[in-house]
Amino acid sequence: MLSCIVVIAMIEAVSGDPPPATLIWGSQPTFPGETVQLWGGGLSGQTSAKVNGVATPLFDVTESAAKLTLATALADGVYQVCVQSTTRANSCISINAPDVFWKRGDINLTHASAGGWVRVFGRLGHDGGRLAPATLKLVRNTGPPLTLMRFNGSGNDALYLLPKVVPLGRFRLALTVDGIDFPVDAPDDTIQVVPRTVRPHDSHVISVNTTASLFAALNTTRNLGGGIILVQRGAYKFTTESIDLPPYVTLRGVSREHVHFVWSTEGVNLSDVPRYFIGGNSTFAIEDISVSCTRFYNSIIMDGSHQVSDPSRTQPARPTDPWVPCTSEDVPDCAAAGPIWIHSQDVVVRRVRIRADCYFRLTERGASPRRGLSANFTYEQLNAAIELHGQNYIVEDNDIYAAGHGIYLGHGGSSLWNSASNGIVRRNTINFGEDCYQIDSSSRVIFEHNACVGINLFSRGSAAGATYGGPASSFIWFASNSIRFVFGGDQEEMTLDGGYCPNSGSVTFSGENNLTVSFQQKSVYPQYCSPPGNCRSVDTNWTGAAMYVLGGQGQGQLRVFAQGGLLPGSNKSKWVLQKPFGGVGGGVPLDATSWVSVFEHREKSIYRDNLFTDGGPMQLYGGAFHMIVANNTFERTTGAIVEGLNHHGGGTPMLIPSYFIETFDNHIVEGMSYDGSVSGFRTSGYYNRSVGFDGASVAAVVYRNNTVDNGVWVIQGAVTDVIVEGNTMVNSQQCDTSTNTCAPAGLQVTNGQQPNGSTAVNTTFRIFRRNNVGL
Repeated sequence: MLSCIVVIAMIEAVSGDPPPATLIWGSQPTFPGETVQLWGGGLSGQTSAKVNGVATPLFDVTESAAKLTLATALADGVYQVCVQSTTRANSCISINAPDVFWKRGDINLTHASAGGWVRVFGRLGHDGGRLAPATLKLVRNTGPPLTLMRFNGSGNDALYLLPKVVPLGRFRLALTVDGIDFPVDAPDDTIQVVPRTVRPHDSHVISVNTTASLFAALNTTRNLGGGIILVQRGAYKFTTESIDLPPYVTLRGVSREHVHFVWSTEGVNLSDVPRYFIGGNSTFAIEDISVSCTRFYNSIIMDGSHQVSDPSRTQPARPTDPWVPCTSEDVPDCAAAGPIWIHSQDVVVRRVRIRADCYFRLTERGASPRRGLSANFTYEQLNAAIELHGQNYIVEDNDIYAAGHGIYLGHGGSSLWNSASNGIVRRNTINFGEDCYQIDSSSRVIFEHNACVGINLFSRGSAAGATYGGPASSFIWFASNSIRFVFGGDQEEMTLDGGYCPNSGSVTFSGENNLTVSFQQKSVYPQYCSPPGNCRSVDTNWTGAAMYVLGGQGQGQLRVFAQGGLLPGSNKSKWVLQKPFGGVGGGVPLDATSWVSVFEHREKSIYRDNLFTDGGPMQLYGGAFHMIVANNTFERTTGAIVEGLNHHGGGTPMLIPSYFIETFDNHIVEGMSYDGSVSGFRTSGYYNRSVGFDGASVAAVVYRNNTVDNGVWVIQGAVTDVIVEGNTMVNSQQCDTSTNTCAPAGLQVTNGQQPNGSTAVNTTFRIFRRNNVGL
C-alpha cells in the first residue's frame, strides 16, 4: 500500500508567455569527466551552458531537462553552470556547492546551547575527500562572525561544535567553501544560541523503594512542578496501573540491571489494561530501568496530547476517544467545541530495557486462552514498545524485545499534523515481532546507529517516511542502521508507505498562490484505507501536503500548501501555496501544458550507510522527491527500488511520481533474496493513460559508483532522464535451471510500456550510460 490523496489535472489558465531559460537543480557531487543532470524550464533550443565561464555542450535537451559532461581539465571543486536567457540575466546554479536540506541544534530545531552543537543535513560534499569540508559561519547583525570547523560528518551531514564561551543570540547561517559563503535557505537559515542550563526542578530528588512510595512521589513532584524520582534496586509489580509522569519529572532507576518493573496483566480483562504502562503528557524522562510484560498488548512507553483550557482557541473534540480530536465536518459523532489540544514535547527515553511478549504458545485460531493469554492475537493487534507522538524527543541506548512494533513515531490523532517530528532515535537495539520502526507523518527525524532484528516468522517491513496519519513526512536522516530478518508481509526493510482514498478533479488558479480544487466527492484524509474506499476519516486539513508538476511547463517542481482543506458547506477544497510557481516564488511558472498531482509532501530524506540483510527491498515507493541513497550494503535482499506509481492501476487518475533520486556508492552483495527473486537496482515507472497523460512517473535519477555482485539492474516503464555512470556489475548472468537458459548480465532497459509488459505508449525516454563495467 501507499499513501496519497491525488489530484491529477491540467492547469486551466495561467500567464501565456513562455518562461526564460531557468535552472533550478543540478545533480551532485559531480567531478571532471562525469555527467551532470540539469533541470529547470525554457531549456528547449539551448545547445550549451557555461561551466565556470567556459561553453560546454548540452545534450538530451528538453523543455525541462538537459545533461552536460564536465571537462576532464577542470579541477575538483564548485562549478558555476549558467544558461543564456534572451529576456533576463543568465540563470545559474552552483554544482557541488553545499545544499542544506535541514538543520537542528542540540536543544531543538531552532536552538543550540553554548558548548553544544549544530548539525546540518543535505548535499554537503564527497565522502572520498574530493571536496573540502564546508565551515559553518554564524553571522549576527553586529560583531564579527563566528566560524566553526566541521567536527565530523559525511557527504550528507556535518556536525559543528559550539565553544563553551560564545556570544548568545540569533545567528544567520552560511556554509563556506573555498572562501565563498553559501547562505542556508529558510526556514533553516538561523539558530538561536542560549546558555546551557539545568532544569531547576532537578534539584528535587525523591528516592523510592516500593510501588506505594513511587505513586506518592508522583504526587509530590506534580505539586513541586517537577523533579527526579530515583528508584532503588528491586522488582516492582503492576497490573492495571499506569505510571503517569507529570511534566518535568524524570523517572530514573539506579541502574537498569537492578531496577525491574513488571507489568503483569494476567487474568485482567483487556478493557481494563491501560493504554500505556509508563508515560505522560509532556516534558518527562525515563532512564535506567528494565520493564517486562508477559501479556503485552498496549504500548509500554507512550506520550500523549493534552488539553489546555483557552477559550480563545478551541476546536471540536471527539468525546469517545480523547486521543483523536476531530471536527464536526469529519465525523458525525463529534462533540461541541472544547479545549485545544497541545502535542507532547521534550520526552526522553534513555537506557531502558524492554521485554514485551503476549504469547504463551501459538495455537489454532479461536483456541481458548492459556494462563490469561489470548491464543489468537496477531502481531497486527499489538502496539509498540515505545510510542511517541510529540515534538523534540530523544530515544537512545535502549534494549528492546517486543512482539509488536519496536518504536512507533507517528500521528497522535489530533488535528495538529506532522507529529512525532524533530526527534533523535539512536543506538537502540530493537528485536521486533511486527516491525522495527514506523516513522509515520513525521518530519525532521534523526534515526541512526540502530540495530533491528526480526524475531517473529511474520516480522514485516518498516517505513521511514510513511503518511498513514498525515499529509507530510520529509527531512528524515536514516543512517548507519542495520536491518535483518524481515520475511513477513511485504518484507520491506525500509519503505515509504501509507493508506489513502484518492479523489480527482480540476485545478484552477484564483490568485498568484491560491488554488481552488473542485472534487468529485468530499476530500478527507483517511487514517487507514485497505482496500481503497474502506476509510476512517480523520481530518479534512491537508495543510502541509504538496502539489507536484508531472509534465509540461514547470515539470519537476513542487510547492507545499500553507492551507489545504474542505470549504465549509461545499464539496470544494481551498488550497493556498506557501509560495507560487514562478514570480516571487522562484522557479518556473505553470501554463496550460502543465500537469499536476496533489499528494503528501515527501521530500529531502537521506538513506545512507545502512546494512540491509536477509529480507525484502529498501524502496522509495512513490512520492519521493530529492532523495539520497548512498553507501548502503544489501546482503540477500531484494535490493534498492525506486518507483513512480499509478497506484491500484486501472482508470483511476493516481500518478505518484519520484524525481531527483541520487544513488551513489551502494553495494549489492550475495544478490539472492528469500522469495527467489534476484537482488539489484530496479527503477520502475507506471503510466496512467486514462487522463490523457502518458509522461514519466520517474525522472532525474543518477546512479554512480554502485556495485552489483550476483544481481540485476533494471530500468522499466515510464522512466526518463537517468544517468548510469561509473557502476560495476560482476557475477550477474542470470540462469534458469528449469529451462537451461541464461540471460546476459547488464543493464536491462524496457521503456515505452508498463513494467508488467502491457500498454505501449509513445513517450521518449533518455537513459545515459557512461564508463560502466559489466552493464
